[in-house]
Amino acid sequence: MLSLLFSHIMIVFKYIWYFFFWLIVKIGLAFYFNKIKVSGLENVPKNASVIFGANHENAFMDALIITTRLDRLSHYLVRADVFKNTLVKTLFSWFNMLPIYRIRDGFGSVKGNEQIFKSCYHALAKGRALIMFPEGKHDIRRIPRKLTKGISRIALGAVNSENAPKELYVVPVGLNYTDHKGYRSSVHIIFGEAIKVEKTTQDALALDALRNEINEGLINCTIGLQEAHYEQLDTLIFKTENGYDLSEPKSINARADSFLNCYKAKNSDGLDLAIEEFNEILENLGVKNWNSIKDLNTTYAFIRLLLLLPIYLFGLVHNLIPIILIESLIALKVKDKIFTASIKFSVGLFLFPLFWSLEAAYFNTYNPSIYLYVVYWCSLPVSLLIVNYYHKTVKLYWGKRKLDRSSEIATSLNRCLQYIDSFKSECV
Repeated sequence: MLSLLFSHIMIVFKYIWYFFFWLIVKIGLAFYFNKIKVSGLENVPKNASVIFGANHENAFMDALIITTRLDRLSHYLVRADVFKNTLVKTLFSWFNMLPIYRIRDGFGSVKGNEQIFKSCYHALAKGRALIMFPEGKHDIRRIPRKLTKGISRIALGAVNSENAPKELYVVPVGLNYTDHKGYRSSVHIIFGEAIKVEKTTQDALALDALRNEINEGLINCTIGLQEAHYEQLDTLIFKTENGYDLSEPKSINARADSFLNCYKAKNSDGLDLAIEEFNEILENLGVKNWNSIKDLNTTYAFIRLLLLLPIYLFGLVHNLIPIILIESLIALKVKDKIFTASIKFSVGLFLFPLFWSLEAAYFNTYNPSIYLYVVYWCSLPVSLLIVNYYHKTVKLYWGKRKLDRSSEIATSLNRCLQYIDSFKSECV
């Protein structure tokens, strides 16, 4: 009796812990991103078990973004090699993360997936959600990838299990970032049309058929540039155009197809050289895309920087320690740039509020007032936004100044842009 009571208490505690963390992360993401746009949420079945199959371009930021758009308990399949540390393994288990073994982990380890699959079946039978990244790997580039059979194997295995869910759907999820690593960038999450999983045989034909259907749904939700000509397409679209529409797969993919057809139909050696030189110029100027500085008025930018300087200095002083700690951690530990945003967000989510609370408490010892404590605490995250804006504006300001002062750079840039614009106009 006591063991049953304890078990129920632990389940309730786990729910409270899960949704408390869910709320904290959701608030943090709203602060981290400039805009989070959600489309197709009505496609998610309300009273049925769901497997969410998403593209994987931004490490574990992807899972956090999807989770916080849903109001249901979710489980996740995460590559097994991150579970080697006992503390990490325990922590991940509290967030319903399950290890999935791949061939690269060893054929012996892959057998462990059988028990993991059973855990997935059990969760789905309870009406919960399962979040998967069926591409089998992550890549910061916006390219389409063939899905592994894991998602269709789990889906068909669940509906054919002894304790099968009443209904099971697979929902493709597209995560489309305007800038994968940039703080205060935007992301567009698209939930595709739900695919109902029917009970059928689990042979290779059935697995491939379901996988292909999921793959087609995911392609419709994500930006996909052909890998063989990725640099050209990325430059033509993401470095010479801008706006929030850069997270809209339908229009971008159509534009990319048009550019690609033109590129293949003509001798594009000149375009390749123009794009290569153009990217070298942007790197020299220290900017990511042309539109960020082409219309920048350096006089107005300087005035803004001058007016914001006191707030910037306040924000820099009071946020400097966590900024240095996070940047040092990234420099020392992050070898794969795809983890940059994930480390920034996950560490900053706890580190910044901790420092803000300590600073506000110290301030409160001299001015004991709960009202002043709250006002002071709230001023610190606002000042962090100003610091980020200031750094970006300074970078753009000096990039534009360098461009304005160098006739050689300006001439080379204009020549490249004329070639690129001419190519685009011929493709319309």
